[in-house]
Amino acid sequence: MDLAGLRDLCLNLPGATESFPFGPETPVYKAANGKVFAITTEPDDPAASFTAKADPEDAEALREEYAAITPGYHMNKRHWITVLLDGTVPDDLVVEIVAESHRLVAPRIRKARGARAAAPASTHEVPVAMTGTSCFLLRGQDLNLRPLGYEPSELPNCSTPRH
Repeated sequence: MDLAGLRDLCLNLPGATESFPFGPETPVYKAANGKVFAITTEPDDPAASFTAKADPEDAEALREEYAAITPGYHMNKRHWITVLLDGTVPDDLVVEIVAESHRLVAPRIRKARGARAAAPASTHEVPVAMTGTSCFLLRGQDLNLRPLGYEPSELPNCSTPRH
């Protein structure tokens, strides 16, 4: 995955916005509540990477498995990871990392007193993340997302989505 694909992925998450608080060369992606869930390097950086929030146990396991995943650059090393986009981290894992980061910072749905909420607080409905010619259908337990049931023919620029 490249930075353009990562940008598309981030902006397709519910309520996500892009801002440039550190200058025009550093995109920052925030959830609807204004909390940061991803920061990327500048588009021309030869060592393209992004930093994302992660569960501390997951972050440790990912750092042990992938040399391209390191503690978060200029962030709390326990709760943030930096992922080098050098091709060694599978695209579907990049999608999981970004979706989980968004889930960790996104606003929670609160139950009304005496009423049931429509969905659990950790459920986000994210139909498609498109990255260039690749297409990922985000579904199921791995990402804490509600199954969506889209057919491949319904996905733009996608003949066979990877799950």
